[in-house]
Amino acid sequence: MIFPTYTALATSMLIILLMTLGFRTSLGRSKYDHSIGYGGPEELEMRMRSHGNLAENAAIVLLCLGFLEMSGADRNIVGLLAAWFVVARLLHPLGISERAGAGQLRFIGGVSTYLIGSGAGVWLLWRLIGDLVQ
Repeated sequence: MIFPTYTALATSMLIILLMTLGFRTSLGRSKYDHSIGYGGPEELEMRMRSHGNLAENAAIVLLCLGFLEMSGADRNIVGLLAAWFVVARLLHPLGISERAGAGQLRFIGGVSTYLIGSGAGVWLLWRLIGDLVQ
């Protein structure tokens, strides 16, 4: 079995980002004295959504990329997708923090996440069907 180096590298970067966004959310909850649930000032909502969106998407996409990498899929393509995913996940919270609402960076980060996740999922399914047919 091949160790999923590219996926592991992306995972290490994204866990640091996830913890950073979580800490920012905690600081915002303390700042606004809002310890549980949603609601509160817009700044706190943006912090919560930045953290939550990464938490909702990162694990399953990274798992899919890891399975692809371990399956013997083209590691250069997996590495490119992993790098693009890290950039996308960085752009998303930067875009949310734009005061104008749904900024261009958020849009690019979100669309990229959908494209990478969907593409990796289809690619993994295609590889699995190929293995089952053989």
